[in-house]
Amino acid sequence: MERELEKGRLCLSRRESEVVMIGDDIAIRVDRIQGKQVHLSIVAPKTLTVHRFEIWLKSKNEQHRSKLIGKGGLDE
Repeated sequence: MERELEKGRLCLSRRESEVVMIGDDIAIRVDRIQGKQVHLSIVAPKTLTVHRFEIWLKSKNEQHRSKLIGKGGLDE
């Protein structure tokens, strides 16, 4: 999965309180940096879901597993 993410990767440096825009309606702001942690605020349309990567990946894996069970391709 990491290789897929690297294909279209854009690396940026931001300081506290600086913002990155994605399109016209998604803003990602660096609220604060504490040691190795970066605290972000994300403003996005309510129609767009925003998840941490590991939560998104878990959800996708569960969806895939459910499809396999539904098709009889995976024993429980």
